[in-house]
Amino acid sequence: MRPYGSGPLATVGLTLLLAAGWAAPSSAQWTAELRVGSAIGNYTATEAGLDIVPSLSVAAAVELAFTDLVSGYAGINRSAFGCNQAFCAGRDVSISSRGLTAGVRLAQGTVWGRAGLAVQALRVESDALAETTDPGIGWEVAAGVDIPVGRGFRVRPGLTFLRHSASTADADGHAALLVLDVGVAMRL
Repeated sequence: MRPYGSGPLATVGLTLLLAAGWAAPSSAQWTAELRVGSAIGNYTATEAGLDIVPSLSVAAAVELAFTDLVSGYAGINRSAFGCNQAFCAGRDVSISSRGLTAGVRLAQGTVWGRAGLAVQALRVESDALAETTDPGIGWEVAAGVDIPVGRGFRVRPGLTFLRHSASTADADGHAALLVLDVGVAMRL
């Protein structure tokens, strides 16, 4: 498997974001954000319901604000959750989703929302198993609040729902994650 973010899709995404930045008016504003939180989720191949065994979620993104209301974003993320039902019962199973996201972020006052596409791979690990799915296409939606904490800095608590396909040679499935996290954004 190639290193994270080294495929043609990552190259195309980065090229589009840089082109948008080059073509953007001089008033356009770049922002970098780091998010940390906790995720719960479901992977259909485990035949379990929503697994409420939270684990670490981290993400980093860059945003290009075209107006006060509309921004484009691109980022990288890794969210994990534990599994203790159905196939996972009696085993110590950890499931992590990692990949790239890109989309549109809307902000009005202190409230923000985000929607975009995702390309994610899923890794399932236990004492007896370590398997990674092929990268799958999906989508994400998120909402939260934007709290200014100083010149050029903001704290952004939020809730994200991410869903993507997660297929292996043995099974077709999908993963769904619910992430509660806090971001720290810095204007560049």
